[in-house]
Amino acid sequence: MLVPLDIVSAYLRAIEASKHAKSLRVFFDWKDYLKFYQLGTYWPYTPSIHLLYGLRAALDLIFEEGLENVIARHIYLGKAWSMVLETQYVPST
Repeated sequence: MLVPLDIVSAYLRAIEASKHAKSLRVFFDWKDYLKFYQLGTYWPYTPSIHLLYGLRAALDLIFEEGLENVIARHIYLGKAWSMVLETQYVPST
């Protein structure tokens, strides 16, 4: 299973609150992230390079096609898929 690619952001108040939190941090800790950020270095954890390449390719496609067209296509395909499911799996009365 692949680790998902997440874009991380937080309010300063939330970051301050995390400094006093007692919960165990297994995967992500703001303290580690901010330390490396202030040093001017990169992500302190193992980067998912293949996911970054995938994100770049997806963004290239969005810029090429245009965001409005991408959204319209997804709406169209979503409706088409819903129609397929309705005809295949909804019993007729």
